[in-house]
Amino acid sequence: MQGFKVFLLVLIVLLLGLFMLDRSREPRQVKELIDSLDQAQMDFQRLRASQEALLRGQGELVRSMEQLSTALDAFRRGFAEGVTVGRGGAPAIHAPETEAPREQPAPTAQITRDGVPVLGHNFLLPYDRSPFEPERLHGELRAFAQEPTTLNTVITSMGATSAIVNMVSDSLCSTRPEDPSRWQEGLATAVVIDDNFKRFTFTLRPDVYWHIPTMARESGREWLRERVPVTAHDFVFFLRMVNDGEVNAPHLRVYYSKASARAIDDYTLEVIWEESEYTNIQFTLGMSPLARHIYIRNEDGSEMPESDWGVAFNEHWFDRAWGLVGTGPYRLQAFAPRRQVEFRRNHDYWGVTDHFERITWDLSVTQEDAQLTAFKNNQVHSYGLRPGQWKAEVLDGHEPRFAAYDPENHPKAGRESPFGWEIVGSNRWSGICWNTRRPQLADPRVRQALAHAYDYERIKSEVWFGLAQRSIGPIHPSSPYFNADTPAFTFDLARAAALLDEAGWVDSNGDGWRDRMIDGRRVTLRIAITYYAQARVWANVVSLFAETCRQIGVQIVPSPVEDQEWARRADNRDFDGFMVVWTSGLDVDFMQLWHSSGADEPQSSNYASYINREADVGMEALRTTFDPEQRYAIAAQVADQIYRDQPYLFLSVGRGVFAWHNTPYTQAVDRRQRLGGVTHGFDHYHPLFTTDRSRWFLQRE
Repeated sequence: MQGFKVFLLVLIVLLLGLFMLDRSREPRQVKELIDSLDQAQMDFQRLRASQEALLRGQGELVRSMEQLSTALDAFRRGFAEGVTVGRGGAPAIHAPETEAPREQPAPTAQITRDGVPVLGHNFLLPYDRSPFEPERLHGELRAFAQEPTTLNTVITSMGATSAIVNMVSDSLCSTRPEDPSRWQEGLATAVVIDDNFKRFTFTLRPDVYWHIPTMARESGREWLRERVPVTAHDFVFFLRMVNDGEVNAPHLRVYYSKASARAIDDYTLEVIWEESEYTNIQFTLGMSPLARHIYIRNEDGSEMPESDWGVAFNEHWFDRAWGLVGTGPYRLQAFAPRRQVEFRRNHDYWGVTDHFERITWDLSVTQEDAQLTAFKNNQVHSYGLRPGQWKAEVLDGHEPRFAAYDPENHPKAGRESPFGWEIVGSNRWSGICWNTRRPQLADPRVRQALAHAYDYERIKSEVWFGLAQRSIGPIHPSSPYFNADTPAFTFDLARAAALLDEAGWVDSNGDGWRDRMIDGRRVTLRIAITYYAQARVWANVVSLFAETCRQIGVQIVPSPVEDQEWARRADNRDFDGFMVVWTSGLDVDFMQLWHSSGADEPQSSNYASYINREADVGMEALRTTFDPEQRYAIAAQVADQIYRDQPYLFLSVGRGVFAWHNTPYTQAVDRRQRLGGVTHGFDHYHPLFTTDRSRWFLQRE
């Protein structure tokens, strides 16, 4: 009660202050006051939760005392009945004569929790709190980001959405950047896998609460202010929505269609799979909850009929209002489309956060040159140099604050300049997706001809400036799943022309372009390639590719679009060719992008509408195979089939240049612009996860 009085007093004082604001400073003061009210509300919610926990604890203490009293009474009775006097005159306690001597249990073997999934016992590593150093916590980290089309990852596979959602979310278990093959505690403190990897039983972490969305302060949405715990029911709800045929989630159903879940109680979750598949491990341990208390309700807080959940989910009012809640280290403070995303540190987080009170992503600056200028002017702390910028700023030495590139004599020179830089890898690969339903691209010989027309070495030199690493299929060359025996399509225009001849594409009218009769009309071999307009590197790739294709009578037409149109074309298969970048896990699974079950499904990730029944068999076999060597062999065969069919023109795997305001070298007036802890990841983390932020911090003055 005392805490409630304090909260009311603070609220009254703040409201009085609102009426006394200086009008010239009103907008900023109002925002600060609203933020203060939000913080006061959350403090009150925490106080109330603490009081509730105290009451629960008091009740448990009373019950424990009652149990102890009962046990003492039993002990006294037993003591009185079983005492004799020995020769020494001291009392001796003995068991009743009818009770046989108890056999001591054999000592059990030490159970190893090494993070490697096994059957029968909890294997999770303890949650790692070591990266966090409290004295380094302060300030605002700023970066650029891409505009999302929605903030709901259930209905989109777009990377821009995932990046934002991952900032505010947690999963049942997580991995560490040092060794992403081992699992540690997350929202679950324990998991036991049984029934040959078909049943997963989780013990959930108690006292974890959903974030309160900022829209809760709006009139009519007060019901969102309630502090709601995360329970097993939120995971059950996630699987229900994913597997609801009314929900636009084909990219997730390809993984979860054989999964179901039940809440044994609020903090015990059981996930059951119909079949024993290798991907059960990753997609169960990595599963995140879905805010059931929001998505089953209308905007006024009233519950929807259960039959309407799926239909409403695709266009939910919460998503239309750019709402997002999670359970993670940061909460979404503000989202302004085309402007910025602001995250605030979650002070109630059960784990450790990054070393920043705020993280802000700029969505407004999309031009590459403008982004580089903003980086140099300290508007952001880090930036990924584009290939052309890498050449001009570092290789050609136009910016002296970047150290010169000297891989033989000084390979780590980039770490010792005011603007730090490092060449980093990633688990991304890029390609041009061919719409195999378009008549000009349906024949694999046409797609193979296009592969022979791609001059990789020239594009690597003139567009990527040495940063590209050739992609031979959808698997990273450093992966044990990679098939090194698959021959790459070489640059060979003669072979390309021969393949087009075989497929019936010839220049019948002498206009310089190949054509053929399709459904009674003459069609020119013309291919439009869609790409993100702000990505200059893609424009350059398409330009050089068009130049070589022109020599064999194929017309390539650039089709640059903005991000919203790019997403629309992807979902609706409204393209001939489509420039895309995919991020893949360390364990290979082909089903999402390549299995024929997604070829005809709207909004699936099989953008190419690729169908190969023989490859399907291999993809399905890979899922049911657990032996590593057998998996490598199956994956190599499937990857070889995909590469030969060329549903994508596979371009390159991820290599880039990460730049940051270095410490202690940056000559900035404000030392808080300097970013420390960055190089730790280069030396200690897995090669594909070197830019993990967990050790980063802002230099204090």
